[in-house]
Amino acid sequence: MSSTVGDYLFWRLSGIGVRNVIGRGPSSLFLGSIQRNHLNHIDSTRTSPSPSGNEVGAFVASSAAGDLSACYEEGRRLFAWRPVIIVSELESAQFTSVGNVTANLHFAAAIIINSPVTAASQINRVLDVMLYESKPVFIGLSLAVAGQIMSLPQTVPSTSGGNASGQYASCADAAVAMSFIR
Repeated sequence: MSSTVGDYLFWRLSGIGVRNVIGRGPSSLFLGSIQRNHLNHIDSTRTSPSPSGNEVGAFVASSAAGDLSACYEEGRRLFAWRPVIIVSELESAQFTSVGNVTANLHFAAAIIINSPVTAASQINRVLDVMLYESKPVFIGLSLAVAGQIMSLPQTVPSTSGGNASGQYASCADAAVAMSFIR
């Protein structure tokens, strides 16, 4: 079974409780993936989002200057003490440093996905950290990578603490636990 990287990312987000993806404009490069996974895209410049008490926050930041910072601050305001993910629309994933993109912003985890081969494990790892720490996380993704086909894992990892099936979820849980050992 296969999917595009963008579809897999937003499918995973819908599976952990995201219902609305907030952006700072009427459209997003990832609008097709958002809609295919039955998520709503909300333009925060026209409508003031009002999330439910247990909703996971999701933002799409464009590559425009200051958009990532604005989404980060809005996420902290709307989803205080709750998990928040910011997916940034990058112009290119090549030669892009996560440190340069996220400078002066404090994320529990930050990655730039540049290969469909490792996309599933990177996405799952970041979502696990977000849910475990209830802090903002960052995923940078270019449209070129988002549209690439990737193989799906045989079983879906459990990031919600429910019953996990298969060795994949156990390995993912062990990897996340090991990442916290210092």
